[in-house]
Amino acid sequence: MRRTDITLLLGLLTAIAVSSFTGLAAECEEVRGEVLRLHIIPNSDSAADQMLKYAIRDRILIDAADIFAGQDSTGAKELAAQRLGELERIADEVIAEHGYTYKSSAVIVNMYFATREYDGGLAAPAGRYDAVRIIIGEGCGQNWWCIMFPPMCLPAAAGEPAERIEDKLEEIGELRYTPKFAVVEWVESVRNR
Repeated sequence: MRRTDITLLLGLLTAIAVSSFTGLAAECEEVRGEVLRLHIIPNSDSAADQMLKYAIRDRILIDAADIFAGQDSTGAKELAAQRLGELERIADEVIAEHGYTYKSSAVIVNMYFATREYDGGLAAPAGRYDAVRIIIGEGCGQNWWCIMFPPMCLPAAAGEPAERIEDKLEEIGELRYTPKFAVVEWVESVRNR
């Protein structure tokens, strides 16, 4: 091959790779805008505080299912912001029921999450997401997070068998991803720094 042919071939391959990545990046950005995460940080890493974290998770997710019923992603995010006090009250009730005196705080944050893979080859891409963050007491323990809206982590809280994830993902549109997100995760982690 001539040098010009090689240059043209490399240019064509580069253009194809860039356009493919740009399309995937746009779809990933759309997904990030459509979901609301739940991020819970317990008081400490003690076994009791970790169990309390899950008790709070369960109560919040079960109550949130009613709060978000019939909402789209914009409505869910607005309702979450309006009901932070209610979510905090729920967490404080669970804390008191378990005999603790510390309090919780609830805030909306936009933070980085790594790629999360689900059964069936589906994944939520790495990047910055809006999240309801519940901080329990000192907030010094290992955290827990999931997708709060659409309610993909509700089955764990309710102790019910999980619905097919594909059904939940269809509620927010095009979230059917099968490719690996190594490049997206790398780009997002660099951007996050």
